[in-house]
Amino acid sequence: MLLKLKKRFANVNHSLIYGIPTLSVLLILLTPVSAAPPTPDGATNTTVIAAENGVPIVNIAPQNADGVSRNSFSDFNVDVQGIILNNADNIGVSQLGGAMLGNSNFAAGDGASIILNEVTSNQISNLNGYIETFGKQAEFILANPNGITCNGCGFINTSRATLISGSEQNPTGAVGVFKLGNGSVSISGAGLNGSNLNYLDIITRAADIQAEISAQNGIAIKTGNDGFNYASKKVSSNTTASTGFAIDASLLGSMYAGQIELITTQAGVGVRSLGLVNAQQGIVIDSAANIETAALNAGSGITINAINDITQNGEYRAKDYIKLDASALTLNADINSDQVLRLTALDGNLISNANLKAGSGNSQLISLNGDMTLSGSVFSAGSISLTAVNIINQNLLAARGNLTVNASGNLTNEQDKLIFSGAALTLNIDGTVNNRGDLYAASTLTAQNQSASQMTAFINNGGRVESLGDLSIKATQITNSHNFTADTTKITTLLNTPAVQGIATWTEQINPLMKRGLIQAAGNMVLDAGVNGNIVNNLSDIYASGNVNINANSISNTAVLLREAVMKITSQWVVVGKKCRFAGTGCYDVYGWADRPAQIIQNTTNSIPATIQSGGTLTLNTPTNGVINNSVVIQGAIRNASITGSVNNPLTNVTLPGEGGFFKPNPTPNKEQPYLIETDPALIDLSQYYGSDYFLKQSGIGATGDGQLFLGDAYYDQRLVAKQIRLLTGQRFLLNAKDDNEQYKQLADAAAAERE
Repeated sequence: MLLKLKKRFANVNHSLIYGIPTLSVLLILLTPVSAAPPTPDGATNTTVIAAENGVPIVNIAPQNADGVSRNSFSDFNVDVQGIILNNADNIGVSQLGGAMLGNSNFAAGDGASIILNEVTSNQISNLNGYIETFGKQAEFILANPNGITCNGCGFINTSRATLISGSEQNPTGAVGVFKLGNGSVSISGAGLNGSNLNYLDIITRAADIQAEISAQNGIAIKTGNDGFNYASKKVSSNTTASTGFAIDASLLGSMYAGQIELITTQAGVGVRSLGLVNAQQGIVIDSAANIETAALNAGSGITINAINDITQNGEYRAKDYIKLDASALTLNADINSDQVLRLTALDGNLISNANLKAGSGNSQLISLNGDMTLSGSVFSAGSISLTAVNIINQNLLAARGNLTVNASGNLTNEQDKLIFSGAALTLNIDGTVNNRGDLYAASTLTAQNQSASQMTAFINNGGRVESLGDLSIKATQITNSHNFTADTTKITTLLNTPAVQGIATWTEQINPLMKRGLIQAAGNMVLDAGVNGNIVNNLSDIYASGNVNINANSISNTAVLLREAVMKITSQWVVVGKKCRFAGTGCYDVYGWADRPAQIIQNTTNSIPATIQSGGTLTLNTPTNGVINNSVVIQGAIRNASITGSVNNPLTNVTLPGEGGFFKPNPTPNKEQPYLIETDPALIDLSQYYGSDYFLKQSGIGATGDGQLFLGDAYYDQRLVAKQIRLLTGQRFLLNAKDDNEQYKQLADAAAAERE
């Protein structure tokens, strides 16, 4: 094992550590300080002899009635050749010493269950080799209040090993409570090989882990400034606070075991683990201060509790659950739980710069008294709920099950980002929902405050709010508007010639950078601003396949007529000259007809429409003194089912999507994946949608597998088609279609029939 650890160290790729060449550092770390054999202090019936090969043999004191062999030493050190604790009552073969006699201090049948070794001087213990329990397997305890170092130590025929920088308080009977001293436990160099151990305890005021530690079933590193109960495995601390990290593991301080516990109990001191912590079962980290970790990998669950903050800098993976509780959370690497994810910040903020992924369980993200900022994605295969004062989504927030968002302040979904629910989406927001991306529910979508009444405001600014079921928004101010802060139109100059100085003709078109707001439901829709609230639909669209019920004090539906400037030539009776009598007297004006150009600005037949449309019944409820305002009656009218459209500009510029939405760019489209823009398959089952494949098959042109490349897949196709139908006709569907999928199929079938 020692050679194995040396080989592992040899692969470390660092040129310098603190200015010293890496090779020199490794030689220093891997060369243990020569240690003298253990020296009994004479207080117990403990003797030291040597095996034929020179390995020290400690003939331990006989066990007491509780099965404990108590041994005291002025020095307890282990050299690289190791030592043997003789716990046998007859001859046998030792792994370290070869053939051996039984313990001369034992009677027939003797053998300890626990071997306690206490250092009574002021010397630390250096463990640089293996400790073998010869004979009956036993638990090993080394108690040295001055401190313990391990550089290549390990254990043979030992069920549980405990390294404790403290002294036992019960001089007789069973092993009881230890008083922790000022010493520390340090693991360096070749590390600690506990692969033969069931369980390893490191109990100290401060643990410095600079090398690998392993054990079969469990590793527990626990710190405190008071005591340790051996039976209960609990560490206690008094009220004296300190600072820093009581458990400090470097990049090389990795840990491998079945179950791993890292626990600090003294107020103000935390845990810092920069190496990999790999547990076949679970990981528990608990601190009375801050916790900083690198990668954690657990076969069952990960539980981390911090009185102060948790900072995560390495990937977390667990099969069952990941639970983090702290004052504040900062997540900088991916977190993946196959079942449940529960992250809680009790006082501060929850900041996620990483991708969070949960399985089919019910997951939670909570920032109880702070804000939540999600710059990385959040995805749950089950249901998930979020709770915070303010929530900012800067990426993908998605659940295949129900998604519930609770905020006493505001919810912000940034430009082109997606909040997705494969079932019901519920937004319980006391302040304002500000959406510039997509809010999507495969079932119902509900937006209200936490008392199921009106939130302060619901603002859809060039975003898309879509429900495949019913949709309900309760807010004192509901605004559905475009996202363009500059001119919504652009000027196209048609004529500006020198022949007609200063006279230009032009026409307005919709600015292709403008993104219209869209609120739509496949079922019924309720927009409820209350008796004192306002609803504004500005150059945007509101559609429902079912009934639409709107309640407000005022309802404003605003469209914009597009204008043009034309040049008109008019004939005017004007003075064209003068005539005078002889000698310039008696002059008078001569009148005639003359052409005069003029710029005339007038409305066109086109507009930027604002549409509220219902496939069923449209009901507008306002108080007796309420206001319903249609700014443009013809092009921007509130219509019920049957509407007339206006011609608008053709397909606007297409830009590639960024991260956090429905769609992702395909960097290498090919014959097998011929789409430049692809829908996230974790969100949408593309096999249920008609797209280019269907159209090409029906028309007989070919198929996507023929090497042709396409802008988008089926779901992207349908979104583009639906958008153009809205822009060009003002209608939600054509051809009596009930949804986008049916509409696309009807259009593809009609195109194929026309081609024939």
